Amino acid sequence: MANKKVPKPASALKKNRFEFDLDVDGETKTFSLPKFDFLPQKVGRFLRSTQGAPVDVFVDAIAMINSDLAALLPDLESGQIDWITEEWAAASKVTPGESEASSS
Repeated sequence: MANKKVPKPASALKKNRFEFDLDVDGETKTFSLPKFDFLPQKVGRFLRSTQGAPVDVFVDAIAMINSDLAALLPDLESGQIDWITEEWAAASKVTPGESEASSS
């Protein structure tokens, strides 16, 4: 009898991700984050536990998901970080300060 295989995560599907371009050292790079409904459990729990917190919470969540992007965040201006977090929330159909659990 063959073992059953766990399906691939839905967060791997392009339709379930927020993608954006960022100029890095004169080169445009594309980054991708899962929409809120498809966040890993530990990130979802982290965001739910810090509802209504400032944008720093989103920066910490990004660090848990995408280390390449997280490494660039300290060099970005606050307006750029605000844009990323606001657009990520909009693509996920939640408002800043609302967790993915409260949007369902």
